[in-house]
Order: sequence, then structure tokens, then C-alpha cells
Amino acid sequence: MSDYMPLPIELVEEIADYVVEVTIDRQFRIDTLTAATRRDLLSCALSCSAFFHPFMRILWRASELIWLLKLLPGLKVKDGFYILSGKLDEAALERFDIYSSMVKTLVYPGPKGKYITIPVNKSVFTSLALLRPRPFPSLTHVYCETSPATFFHEIMISPVLESAFFKFCRSEDIIAFLSVVKDDAPTFQSLTLGSLHGYFDLASVSQLQNLRVFDLDVYLTAIEKGPVSHPRCLKQLDLHDIIYGPSNVLEVLRMYQNSDVESFSLEGALDGEGFQTIFGMVSSQWSRSVTTLVLRLNIMELEMGSEELLDVIGPLHSLHNVQFFTGRFTALSKVVYLTDTVVSSLCNGWYNLIHFDIGSHQENVNITMASLKTLSGANCPSLKRVSIPFDILHVPSVDHKECDNTSFPLSSSHQLEFLTLIVEGKEPDSHDFVDGGFTSLAYHLDTCFPFLKDVCITTRGGRMEIRDEVMDVIRRCQGARRRDGTQL
Repeated sequence: MSDYMPLPIELVEEIADYVVEVTIDRQFRIDTLTAATRRDLLSCALSCSAFFHPFMRILWRASELIWLLKLLPGLKVKDGFYILSGKLDEAALERFDIYSSMVKTLVYPGPKGKYITIPVNKSVFTSLALLRPRPFPSLTHVYCETSPATFFHEIMISPVLESAFFKFCRSEDIIAFLSVVKDDAPTFQSLTLGSLHGYFDLASVSQLQNLRVFDLDVYLTAIEKGPVSHPRCLKQLDLHDIIYGPSNVLEVLRMYQNSDVESFSLEGALDGEGFQTIFGMVSSQWSRSVTTLVLRLNIMELEMGSEELLDVIGPLHSLHNVQFFTGRFTALSKVVYLTDTVVSSLCNGWYNLIHFDIGSHQENVNITMASLKTLSGANCPSLKRVSIPFDILHVPSVDHKECDNTSFPLSSSHQLEFLTLIVEGKEPDSHDFVDGGFTSLAYHLDTCFPFLKDVCITTRGGRMEIRDEVMDVIRRCQGARRRDGTQL
């Protein structure tokens, strides 16, 4: 009989990770196991002892808090609360310990539709804390939507905790949680706060000296302007729902004036002056460090043409190292404000661009072939991916035979690989083009960007896409150049 080596448990778990099916929990933006996968994993775990621990670790890796509390003997509902009918001891916690040690992501969901979560009496948490002050030793991520009636932050902390997500929670609960995290979770580095209730003291966040990612929903958050420290480690700052003026945003920016922030995103509705004030501070603090910039701006101005838009975002040209830019612009004005001038100005300001994505929720767009020539020019040598709204109906017509002419000179050697053109209308229908418009467009794109790998023409909602009609022509041109020895 030949010898064999049993499969390591760690390898079994890794293999299972590749075959499980997950779905997105939109509430917390995290992957969760599908119901079918949970059934299959449980069946395998219970039918084979070798699979029990690795498959159970996958099942319990992300768990709702109540699932774990139900492992406590004697947990029942009384007078509308979960309570313990008996006293906890070491023997009673044996089953709880097995599964709680597997938990890496702890979830406390809010109400779902008509379903109201039954609150847990604080006595349950205090009884558990007496025997297990830190019941989840492997916990790395916490997600909580709405503060439970009895918020007990102690159980949400571990020595390896990395991130926390809170939405619709009471400010005092978050502050209490962060005060413990500061001392007991040295690996903590990411905090998301959405729609907090009550006054929020920024000092509670500033004490997290190792925080690297801070995501704050400013709407309904009344920020107290008490003394704060100035951490040096923050790398990503995301600010959302700014509608009452720039003051709260400026307080957050000041708090991180000593950090070298690399990624900054801003979403909100302000007048042009408010946005200019914010961008002026961003540029003065992080002119050399920001490489990723995301803007979703609703500019509350009645007069907003392209020149006015450039005035609003003008201070951001001082961010010399922007590589990834996404911009969505909306305004009260009906004037066309996304134009070739805007594209040219942005590209001239950011020489290191790799990813360039702009758009609007309105039809105030007039970007033409001139912008494609700008993007293929010397000011954007590193661009790899572009997405822009585009006037596709007025592409200059060309002699289609020239598309396959290997001797026809290229206007650029630009290395752009992926291009998305967003057009108006319900769908980019071929009837919109006259005299072989797809071929003319393909010809122009090929001369500007001879190394294209994919071109997508789509509507603003992304419901319809055209790829092959353009890419087939481009591939023929690329193939002809390769045969002619003019393109590697």
C-alpha cells in the first residue's frame, strides 16, 4: 500500500475559498456567503471531520452578533428583550468559544423593512464580559447600522481590530468605542462614519494616531470644534453629503494637515465659492502627496459655464501628482459646461494622469474630437484608461479605405489602452451614424491611440454598449501595421 500525505487543513480552507459563492451585502458593502453556499459548507462540515474546522471557519468568518449570542445557553426573549435565564460559567461557554474564535467580521444590522431587531438586554453583555472581556480574539472588522438599544462597545474590540463601519449610530456610542480602540486596538486603521446622530467631537478621531482611512458622511453630523491633535498617518480621506457650507469639511482638513494624504474624495452640494475654499486648503496641504482624486459636485450656481467650472476646480491644479481622477459635475445652469476647454485644462494641470474619468448627470456636454487629440498629446503621456462624455454624431468623415493603409502616418504613439465614450440618447444605435460613422470614428481613434485594447460606446446609464463595430476596424489597422513592421 503506497504512502500518502494528508491534505493540510490550511490548504483545505484555501481551496474552499475559491469555490464558495458570495453576494454583496449592499447595506455594508461587503461580501457575504450565499444561502446555497452556507448550506453546502455546513453539510460538508458535518459529514467529514477533516472538513469541520476549515469549513466552519468560513461559515463563521462573518457573523451577525445575534447568531453568536444565541450560542449562549439560556438566551431567550422576555418582555421584548433577549435575556439570559441562567448564569454563565466556563462550561456554558465551551460551544460559544469554538465559534467566537473564528469570527473576523462582526455585523450588527439595522431594521430590514418591517422587521425590527429584538434588542439585547445589557445584562447579557455584562455577564459575558465578566468571563470573556474580549470574546472575539480574531475580530478584524466591525459593521453596525443604528445603535442598538443597549450598545456595548467592549465586545466589538480585539487586539487585531483593523476597521469599523458605523451608520445611523449615536455619536456618544461611537466616541466611547473609539476611546477604547485608541489603547486596545493598535492595528486599527480604517473608520467609516455615516449619518451620526448628535454632536460629534473630532477629538475622538484625532486620538487615533495610526488611522490610515477616514470616511465621513458630513450630512447631519454636527462637528464640535474642540482642540484636536494632528495625526500623521492618514492616507485616504473621503467626505460625503456636504450641503450646509464648507465649515465642517475645513475642520476635518485642518485635523489632517500633518498627514500626507494620497487619496481624497469629496461629494456634496455647495456654491462655487464653498468648493473653491475647500480645494484651496486641499491643494495647500497635500500638493505633492495626492495621487487619487474623486469629485462628485453639485454646484449650486445659476450661471455655470465651462469657465466658471474651471474657476471652481482651479485650485486643484496645484496637486502636482494626481494619477487617478474621477469627476462628476452637476449644476443648476442649463449652459453647456463640460467642453473641450475643460478637458484641456484638466490635462494640462495633471501631467501624471493614468486614469481620467469625467461625466455629468445632465446633457450639458460638448466634448468632441479635439479632446481626444488633447488626451493623446504630450501633456498626458501616461494615460491608460479614459472615460468621457462624447459628441459622437459630429465625427469628421474619412475615406474608409485609408483605415487599412499601412503607410498612412499616425498622429500619436500614445499608449492609451481602454477608452469609454458616453453618448446621449437611450442607446448608441447604428442609425445615429451616417456614411459609415463607426468606421470614421475607429479611424480617428486609431490614429490618436494606436495601442487601444478596448473601446466601449455606451449611454450614460450604461444600458447599451457597442464594442465590436469599432474595435474590429481598429484591430485591422493594428494588424496591418504589424505586418508592415510599423507597430510592435
